[in-house]
Amino acid sequence: MFLTVANLLLVCEAKHTEKFDEEQLKRTWNIAEVCAKLLYKDLGFIEPPIHTAFKLGAAIYNSHISWLEILEITKETYKINDRTIIVIKAGVDLLIRKFSK
Repeated sequence: MFLTVANLLLVCEAKHTEKFDEEQLKRTWNIAEVCAKLLYKDLGFIEPPIHTAFKLGAAIYNSHISWLEILEITKETYKINDRTIIVIKAGVDLLIRKFSK
């Protein structure tokens, strides 16, 4: 997933119930670097943006941002009965059940 904010390009490596793999994270970083240098105009930038890759996943796996934090952000953004909140909450509930055993 790509996020663009001002002059920033953020590339997300997302996992739900799995650990992060260093080789995959390196590949995600390489994707961010190539996009920032070669595809920045296609992404809406005027000049090459500042870029990085980040990990979205279960907090237990040392992610930069957790699914629980994403749920809190969506609750501040969407109405409580929005499908986005319903789906992310279901995913968070699954993680809680998985890791509370």
